[in-house]
Amino acid sequence: MPIQVCVRTRPTARFADHAIQVHDDRKTLTVRLPKADNPNAQDAWTWRFDGVLHNASQETLYHEQVAPLVADVLRGVNGTVLCYGQTGAGKTFTQLGSTDHYHNRGVIPRALAHLFSHLQEHPQLEASVRASYVEIHNDALVDLLAALPSEAPAAEALHLFEDKAGATHVKGLRCEEVRSEEEALHLLFEGQNHRAVAHHQLNRHSTRGHSVFTLHLRVRSRVESSGVVKVSKLHLVDLAGSERLKKTDTMGELRAESMYINRSLSYLEQVVVALSSKGRAHTPYRQSKLTFLLKDSLGGNCKTLLIANVYGEEQHLEETVSTLQFAARVRLVPNEATVNQQEDPELLLKKYAAQVADLKRELAMHDSLASRSGVSYEPYSEQQRFALMQQLQSFLEWQTDTIELESVRQMREMLSAARVLFDRQKAELEESKRLLASGATLPSGADAAAPAGVSSGAEEGVGRALPESGIPIGKAAAGARPAGGVVEAGGGGGGALLSASDAPSAGGGGGGGGGGGEPPMDKQAAFAQFKESEGFGFAQRLLQAKRDVKEHRARRAGLAAAVNEAKRQIDELKARLEAKKAERQAVAAASGEEVDIIDEEEYALLQQVKAARRAYKEAHEELLSCNAALEACSEEADTARQELLKSFDEWYDQSFTPGPPAEAEEEEEAAAGGGDAMDDDEQFEQLRMTRVMQEEPESLAFVRARHSVRKGAKKR
Repeated sequence: MPIQVCVRTRPTARFADHAIQVHDDRKTLTVRLPKADNPNAQDAWTWRFDGVLHNASQETLYHEQVAPLVADVLRGVNGTVLCYGQTGAGKTFTQLGSTDHYHNRGVIPRALAHLFSHLQEHPQLEASVRASYVEIHNDALVDLLAALPSEAPAAEALHLFEDKAGATHVKGLRCEEVRSEEEALHLLFEGQNHRAVAHHQLNRHSTRGHSVFTLHLRVRSRVESSGVVKVSKLHLVDLAGSERLKKTDTMGELRAESMYINRSLSYLEQVVVALSSKGRAHTPYRQSKLTFLLKDSLGGNCKTLLIANVYGEEQHLEETVSTLQFAARVRLVPNEATVNQQEDPELLLKKYAAQVADLKRELAMHDSLASRSGVSYEPYSEQQRFALMQQLQSFLEWQTDTIELESVRQMREMLSAARVLFDRQKAELEESKRLLASGATLPSGADAAAPAGVSSGAEEGVGRALPESGIPIGKAAAGARPAGGVVEAGGGGGGALLSASDAPSAGGGGGGGGGGGEPPMDKQAAFAQFKESEGFGFAQRLLQAKRDVKEHRARRAGLAAAVNEAKRQIDELKARLEAKKAERQAVAAASGEEVDIIDEEEYALLQQVKAARRAYKEAHEELLSCNAALEACSEEADTARQELLKSFDEWYDQSFTPGPPAEAEEEEEAAAGGGDAMDDDEQFEQLRMTRVMQEEPESLAFVRARHSVRKGAKKR
């Protein structure tokens, strides 16, 4: 596709309407020069471009011409925006805009806002954005970001080189990672302050070099498993203006700079002519650093937009014609823009994982042919870990003599489960030692003698049962104590009983006089009173949840026994089948004839195996459903317990806890007023940011970046 070209006229009160005509289609432009002495000289030209923007705003320019290119960059296509024209035609204003007025910001700030807003609106994209800023001044490369305060004052010399893929890079150029629009704008404004600027008759702020602000993007999807990374870059180029020395009237150093600028632009035009000429074998990219740096943008893998800035006054008509002729040549240059994709190294790992999965499926088929069912080689699921933990608990409690070993995976999972139980026992032992050291009473009875980590029947744990272990754990209340008894609410009225772990500690309310002159009540007694009054509904909800948990645990134990019994029957029937098969093979070997017909007994065994497997499957599914219901009931019990204790704490604080002493209030007031007071500038800046947030919140990053750059400049 050819390079896209649009023309932008600089707004002026002395626009040469009689010489420059913008057609109604806003794509065609005609320029007529005054009659020359030579009657054969051409004095009128008509060009057709991709757009002609006459007296257009910055917003119109961006949305009509630049926004589609930035959208393609986000898709993985390289992009370049070039501003070309004579000095004073508005190139820098088009690219950068005004840093004093948010609405007059240029292409670069708007592109940054577009890019980061797109990434925020698409959280499924994982992106890395880096920025670089280089200037070509007097045919020398200058890193505009190397002079930041965090950098060393001396920077290495910059060199252009070409990689194996033909892409051009600048060796030694700093490339900063930016995570937000504000960070990128800060680098842009800081680098802009380091550009070479001078004053002459046609431009009070004439940039004396070509600048290239580049954004490097790496974007990948978090949801897709393809592992493809889209890599792209966006060049935003502000070319120095071509100057006629007799008009600028520059001398000395400025004159030498003008000669460098005109020479590099002349080389750029030669490259454009070579690219637009059919059959031209050689393109002189290496004649200047500018053309070498823009090699990708001119005739390469890039989508390029040229903005031709013209100064539409009568005294600049010759320069206007020269600019438009150059733009017309550029429009003939073909580019081949493609999406740049790279394979993530993780993709190779996923391919290997797929191969491993295929091998595991083959192994499972081999086990099926060998009548080995139920053997898992994959990492265990939560339900499988839960079932294995039950088997291990039964083994530790001497309820089963042995556990059948099926695979290495099962043995590893069993070791992990044993480690969990060991850690649980160790933690409970340390807790018991701590309680004994503090003088507390340990639980007594069967629960105290049970092995650590092994649930004892209907005993309730602190929280819900973990799927991987089946052991109730959770975060106890702040006032919980380990006593094993129960607390009776209100002398038994209503039969509302809660375990001691549900009741708050009695040591929380024993200090000083209570609010309103009422002495503080022991927390255990207060808790019993609360459950009979304001907290009756919370207590009933918790009791019902605990009953549900108890019922589901009992049902789970029965289902687990049914599953184990079905598994035992399957193993027994399979052993009998193997014996019948061996007997049949022995008869065939003795008679010398193959006997493939099974007898009635073997057929009956096959039917029994089929029925046993069906029963095993049904019982296993019911067990999984019961585990899910048990987990839901445990969560409900946790929620009810937390709400009960929270409501009790609030009720107890309102009823019995004394208010804060006057000294504490004075200390809080002193602490609140003891911070550093803001000066007038800080207060003004805070008010201004508040106003920006209220009126134009989208401009906050722009305003903050501008303020931080100006503040840093003042300090330096």
